[in-house]
Amino acid sequence: VPGQMRRWVIEHGLGTEAYFAHINPLLEKRREKKEDFCPELIDSLQRLDKYASAKGIKLGIENRSVFLQIPNLDELKFIFSQFGPQSNLGYWHDIGHAQLQDYLIIQSHESLLQELKDRLLGIHIHDAAINPINPVQEIDIMALGHEEYVNGNVARPI
Repeated sequence: VPGQMRRWVIEHGLGTEAYFAHINPLLEKRREKKEDFCPELIDSLQRLDKYASAKGIKLGIENRSVFLQIPNLDELKFIFSQFGPQSNLGYWHDIGHAQLQDYLIIQSHESLLQELKDRLLGIHIHDAAINPINPVQEIDIMALGHEEYVNGNVARPI
């Protein structure tokens, strides 16, 4: 569905009633799927954390650009709540990813940094310049996974 989200934003506008009528059901469906993936995700991360601790390695969990991908802010907070301060798991902030989600009014760039600052390991900088009148190619990535998600097939963590 390349460009679908971009075309939809251009046609309906950001922050409009029509925009939220489209986005909110997708976000709700995503929240409902949390129970499907969280136990496996936590189990995998516990094993990775144990291995990383033994090797003296820090592991960063990065915020995503696509709002249907794992993890979002609430999921990051939940993940970190399952691991104590001795954990080698931390937060890796991708500025471009955060800016895309902020632009789409999904989650605030600032809230990611404020709420996860105690777990911050580092940042990844890349451009995410978006012209609100004619969004550029970067917003096309927001469509990735949309078709699978709408059809009920949410990707499971590896």
